[in-house]
Amino acid sequence: MPGEAEILVAAYKLAILTFYIGVLIYALPIPLPGLKRWAPALMADSILAAALVFIIYSLLDLSDYIASALGGSWPLYDAWYNDAMGVIVSVKAAVAALYSIPDPGGVLSGAKILVAPVDKAATAALLFLLTVGGIHLLIYTYGPLLAAVGVALYSVPFRVLRGAGAWLISFILVFNAGLQVLPVFLSTVASAPGSPIDPPSGLESGVVYREIRVLNVMGDPIRGGLLVVYNSTGGRAAAYPVDGEGYARSSSGDRQVSLPEGEVMFDLISNAVSFPLEPDLVDTTSSSGEIVVWSPHIFWSPGTLQYAYTIGEITGYSVNETHSSYQIELYPGEFVEIRYPQECPVQVEYQGLETIEGETSWEGVDVVKLRLKAVQYSIYNITLYPAQCNVDPGLDAEDYLSGPDGDFVDYNILAAFILYYFTVPMIYIFTLFIATTGLARLLGGRDRIPVRVV
Repeated sequence: MPGEAEILVAAYKLAILTFYIGVLIYALPIPLPGLKRWAPALMADSILAAALVFIIYSLLDLSDYIASALGGSWPLYDAWYNDAMGVIVSVKAAVAALYSIPDPGGVLSGAKILVAPVDKAATAALLFLLTVGGIHLLIYTYGPLLAAVGVALYSVPFRVLRGAGAWLISFILVFNAGLQVLPVFLSTVASAPGSPIDPPSGLESGVVYREIRVLNVMGDPIRGGLLVVYNSTGGRAAAYPVDGEGYARSSSGDRQVSLPEGEVMFDLISNAVSFPLEPDLVDTTSSSGEIVVWSPHIFWSPGTLQYAYTIGEITGYSVNETHSSYQIELYPGEFVEIRYPQECPVQVEYQGLETIEGETSWEGVDVVKLRLKAVQYSIYNITLYPAQCNVDPGLDAEDYLSGPDGDFVDYNILAAFILYYFTVPMIYIFTLFIATTGLARLLGGRDRIPVRVV
């Protein structure tokens, strides 16, 4: 492909050719007024075309100067464009992630309806920005070359391609300055909004839905408490209350709870005590159906918020409908602790253990705590008689992905999003096209002289 210099040389030669054609028509001894009118027009066109050959680079520099004087630059445009694309792509990714989430209970169907306008707005803005990006690539990479082609088209005799050449030259000059000033224009009209979608904090990866059951070391359910979910980096991702059968419950009451995709960790908080659960790491993508986690320390949990835990070793036990007996090996300083709601008393039988009693409160529930501490090594017998207990501390779930609500999509921000990333830039680009047409007419692009010889 010929370079800019070769094209401009060709344009100059076409201008000279146009001039001599005009001289030739002047010199022809043919009394045809229609043909004779071409002579001064061709000679004038040739002078203007030759002038454009010599000043086209100066016009491009003038275009850059105008952009700089208005506060624009290509680095400023690139920063705005990259930021805009990042926001729009992140919105599209969030919408795509929401659509891809399995929804067996239909919890997310309302949310998917709510985000449909966001998806359409983001798609329109993305297509528009890609178009603007294509124009920028054309101007920035091939601008001087296209301007030279425009001059060559402008120089073709008899104005056959003058309109196309004038428009191409005008397009390069106007958009070279206009795109650099686009971020400045936007900043004076509107401010950059955030994402109209407000996903839950910490939504860093995909989402899976699983049932989670919490058991004690004996394999019985732990009833009550708050199951806390941490992501692979140790950040708190979600929290779910545990029901009377040991299952985690979402904010909608469903046993299918949302979890981060990948490795997670679990803790159980109950009666103001935090218990780490095993296994240490659970891969939610490889787990199918129900996830079972357990406390290696809690060995007795007959009712809601009633439990006993120890750091010793259980060597034997017997359980019936009224009570449970355990043989626990304890070294000096090791202990067994029983915690239960004050309104759900537990009778405890034991011997040879130091007793430390106390009270506390947790989530509005008055809790009794009884610590039985070993002063010497032995295997101790402990018998526990529970009372029926249905205390409800009213724990709130912190879903990893919330169900639909009025705040899932901020429609005020959505309006600002459309205005900033679509409406105002589109009006601006449309204005640049109008300016291009006006400049092309100023260069004579609208004139058409019909080829008549009589």
